[in-house]
Amino acid sequence: MSQIIIDPSAANADIAKINQAIEKLNESQNSIKKLSASAGDMTGQTGPAIVEKCTQLSSQIDALKTNLNTTIRLIKSAVKEYQEKDAELAAAYRNGGV
Repeated sequence: MSQIIIDPSAANADIAKINQAIEKLNESQNSIKKLSASAGDMTGQTGPAIVEKCTQLSSQIDALKTNLNTTIRLIKSAVKEYQEKDAELAAAYRNGGV
């Protein structure tokens, strides 16, 4: 029988790294918004092209942040599920059911 081990400490470390990535994405998005605001004042075709690209990039960043937040929720859910299963098995073992 194979064994699945979920290490809550490792999961929390992964979540911390993901949160750091989200913060970097937020910083990037803020910079993009500033660039877009500045480009909006430009004349000619360059300004609107920059604004359009900034809008696209900002949307991509939103999608990435959504995916990373979903990943965090899934990690937390997996940890909780396996902690509950471990507790059930421990209780069954103590009661002579295993």
